[in-house]
Amino acid sequence: MDWGMANRFSRIIKPKSGHCVMLAIDHGYFGNIPGQLKSFDNLMPLFEYADALMLTRGMLRNCVPAELDVPIVLRVSAGASMLKELSNEEINVTIDDALRLNVSALTCSIFVGG
Repeated sequence: MDWGMANRFSRIIKPKSGHCVMLAIDHGYFGNIPGQLKSFDNLMPLFEYADALMLTRGMLRNCVPAELDVPIVLRVSAGASMLKELSNEEINVTIDDALRLNVSALTCSIFVGG
């Protein structure tokens, strides 16, 4: 494994224990719906206990302070429209966006059989 990948993995999965407690709050399907992101303000106290956060680009930009030193696993898939089948997700984040956001890893959702 190259140095960059090893560095990112060691931030997410702690080398001493080999474990990770990842707080998955990647449930924002349709971007910034007014009033919805405010409901995550009360999760801030949990961030310090997580080894990593899994979330969407909108949640990262709006709910996580840039000073927080917790590795980010960015969800790059989402439903394209509320008018279509929700399990038919599309990639909605570019690699350039992920690099600008300085994330440690990427994830996407799949629906087996969907």
